[in-house]
Amino acid sequence: TEKMTVGTKLNSFARKYYGNPHYWVYITEANKDKIKNPNNVPTGIDIKIPKMSAELVNPNNTKSIEFAKKLQSEYLK
Repeated sequence: TEKMTVGTKLNSFARKYYGNPHYWVYITEANKDKIKNPNNVPTGIDIKIPKMSAELVNPNNTKSIEFAKKLQSEYLK
């Protein structure tokens, strides 16, 4: 788990753990009980960083990035 602090963004965790900021959707999905709005993550919460398939979070694979972007559009409606 990571502790959320002021100024921490989901995309920075995604870049750190998965190599691409677009994969923040998977962190949001794993923490649906704590993160209601990915644009407004509560300060001071502990979040889970899920283990993901290397195929799903491959920063060198444009298809995996496009899939994450598609999921993002659902979360940001």
